[in-house]
Amino acid sequence: MLSLLIISWLASPQAYAATLFYAFFVSLALFAIVYSRLRNIKRGVVVLLTVLIANLYWIFPNIYSVINQSHIIESSQINKLFSEEAFLRNKEYGTFGNIIVHKSFLFSWKEYDFKSLKFVGLMDEWEKWLDSPVRCAGYIFAGIFLCGFALSLIKRDKISVALFPPLLLALFFLLNENLPFGNIYASLRDSFGLFKEGFRTPFTKVSILFIFVTSYYFGYLINMISSIFQEKRKVFGYLYYALCISLLVGLFVYMKPAFEGNLISPPMKILIPNEYFELNEWFKNNPNGRIAKFPIHTKWNWVYHDWGYQGSGISWFGIEQAQFDRDFDRWSEFNEDFYNVMSTAIYSQEVALFEEILVKYDVRYLLLDKSVMNAGGGNEILYIKEFENLIRNSNRVGKQKDFGFLAIYQVEQESNNEIYSPAFLYDAPMRYEDPSNLVRTGDLVSETFEPGHGYKDPHNCELNKEGRVEREYFEGGVKYSAFDNAASCDYFYYPELKYNSGYLMRIKGENISGRGLKLYLFNNELGYLELEELLPQGKFDEYFVIYPKNINGAGYTLNIETRAFGRISSENIIEKIEFTPINTDSVQNIHLGKIRRIDNGIDILEVKKYGPALYKIRVEGDGLVTLSQGHESGWIAFEFSNFQFSIFKHVKVNSWENGWMVPSSIDNYPLTIYVFYWPQALEWAGFILLLIFFVIVLKSSFRSKR
Repeated sequence: MLSLLIISWLASPQAYAATLFYAFFVSLALFAIVYSRLRNIKRGVVVLLTVLIANLYWIFPNIYSVINQSHIIESSQINKLFSEEAFLRNKEYGTFGNIIVHKSFLFSWKEYDFKSLKFVGLMDEWEKWLDSPVRCAGYIFAGIFLCGFALSLIKRDKISVALFPPLLLALFFLLNENLPFGNIYASLRDSFGLFKEGFRTPFTKVSILFIFVTSYYFGYLINMISSIFQEKRKVFGYLYYALCISLLVGLFVYMKPAFEGNLISPPMKILIPNEYFELNEWFKNNPNGRIAKFPIHTKWNWVYHDWGYQGSGISWFGIEQAQFDRDFDRWSEFNEDFYNVMSTAIYSQEVALFEEILVKYDVRYLLLDKSVMNAGGGNEILYIKEFENLIRNSNRVGKQKDFGFLAIYQVEQESNNEIYSPAFLYDAPMRYEDPSNLVRTGDLVSETFEPGHGYKDPHNCELNKEGRVEREYFEGGVKYSAFDNAASCDYFYYPELKYNSGYLMRIKGENISGRGLKLYLFNNELGYLELEELLPQGKFDEYFVIYPKNINGAGYTLNIETRAFGRISSENIIEKIEFTPINTDSVQNIHLGKIRRIDNGIDILEVKKYGPALYKIRVEGDGLVTLSQGHESGWIAFEFSNFQFSIFKHVKVNSWENGWMVPSSIDNYPLTIYVFYWPQALEWAGFILLLIFFVIVLKSSFRSKR
């Protein structure tokens, strides 16, 4: 038991994606329940308890996060755009024919080829090899697994019987909305947003479990045949050796790409330039402060660098300072808000707005990475020269250091501390869910859907032109259909829409089947994607604000896409597309909030930080104390003196930070305040329980040896 506890604790980093562990633990529980009934139920419970206690230190905080923050993950823009597509890719491959040979949605995934400068199949090395008679070997191996599965159950092998429930669990997720579990799975997705988001790529959660179980059944049959051959060596001696050699050769041939260096994808095996290590060292030796990373040409967290890297970023692995990074959009609504308003400032070249945003979000450093590229398109959209021009025109930002293609800029802030007393505030920004909040300033621009608008004929914009598309005009709208991996695309051009005006865009219609309608609003002058949205399933009537830019000219293009995923076709109807000019001032209020000075009578005398979760502060006077971290209900501020415990009122400052209203002390002496993130105590509780259990197991182990 001691060995199991240590191994389980050492294996706990698998919970970087918590659903991986939960899938494993449920499978282990199913196995233990069935196997223990056949053997010893008490031992099964002890095994489960041991594994659970070894992981409580992260399970407790994870439960807190699920309860309090799961809605942020569901509502983030990149997850709204990606999650449904990711699931449909999984659903496309959720057939028995694909599952038994372990073929997944990754075979339809794309990666960027830096040599050919185009997107290619992520598994192209495997696709080429398996698109030949050798793929029959995969079905032969699957047949061995199925025969082993059937035979082991007939013989009532205890382990095989106990592995049957985990196999069913894996099949439930791999088949997902396909037969025979489709209705149950669809009902769970519709009823529980947490389930829908947590298992948007079910293959990645249970594929290891499925491989493990099928390997056992595969080995069971081979072992049985080998035993028979060995018992009757005189008759089957040569067959035994022939079987071993055939299996080895068959597996080697089938897995040939792995032995050629493709077990780990070649694009994963790249050297990180030395500039990043120099950057890490610089930040270790400079004051703490929030970093904002540029360029910000896309909302997607998958970035491409001209030195061969593609992924979710590397800088945050080696830098201690807090960072704004697009990969964090799904974890923090404030991270997403920052980049939304900052992109407006960058692409409209508004210096004043640029500086206001940096002040509001307490950004201390700007990190410009010139190795970032716009894969598959022109690099003009990166706006690197324009960004540098914006810096030159700013009185608040100055360059600190260059490391080759990396540049660091420092922002002048009123306070250099995480804990500070603000002298001004931004009011909470107005939201635009209710169009009546906005002031109309001009004539409505409405789409007529006349033939001739957009492409002349139905257009398939799928990269390899797979499948079939249809477009059907009718009175009051247009219907788009896509089949067999196709993408039915169209565009609507509006030359009268001016860049220096704000607009409320409305689109109304219905998603009949498949993935919802995807839209892209393109700024023709800047070469910039203003808007990328995936509309909901069923009927929709959605509004979006188009922010004004500090440039002349006019002309927006609205691109729309109806995409099929393999055999899962898609149909969408558009009934209305409207652009309403709205007041520029009201738009400014929407995306930033008005600034106002406040009379803050509190002075911060001293701040001490103990790790990431605890601050000790000495203050004088009364007023607002602010912690420059994203607002979260787990942060508390309290005073403890004379055996009295007082918790201060927690407020949201500048629409994103933590703040507390602190009254003056009765005797006018300085107050000592503690600011603590109490969910941190959940991790400590998990470690304490682990330590106690370790001592108990250790003592029990010594007793058993005596």
